[in-house]
Amino acid sequence: GDPYFFRVPALGIDVQVLRLERGVLEAIIDESHKQGLKATVHTVDEHTAVEALESGADGLEHGVIDEALTNDRVIELLLRNHASYVPTLWLIAFDENTAAARYSNLKRIRGGGPCADGHRHFLWFR
Repeated sequence: GDPYFFRVPALGIDVQVLRLERGVLEAIIDESHKQGLKATVHTVDEHTAVEALESGADGLEHGVIDEALTNDRVIELLLRNHASYVPTLWLIAFDENTAAARYSNLKRIRGGGPCADGHRHFLWFR
C-alpha cells in the first residue's frame, strides 16, 4: 500500500511505514476472528482509522493523532465494533502542534458512548 511516515522529531523518530492493502487487512482481521483473536490496527489519521474499523478491527492503536476528526464516522464504527481506542497520550508531550487535535479527538470519542478509562488511557466501547 501507500507509505506514510510516523514522525516524532523530539525523539528522532522518522520511520516510513507501508500501509496494508485493504484486502490484506480484511483477510488478517477475518483470520484473527476465525482463530478467536482480537485484531487491533495502528492508525494515525482519520482515513486509515475508518478503513481499519470498516474492515472489522477490534481496536485502534494511536487512533487519529495528527488531525481533528471531520465527522462522527470513527465514533460510529468504534461503537458498532465494540472496539477499543488507545490514544497514546504520551505523544502529545512531543508535538505541541498536534496536541490540540489529539485532545479534541479524545473528547469527542470519549463522549461517543459508554467507555471506561483504564491503565493505558484505554477506551472500550461496549
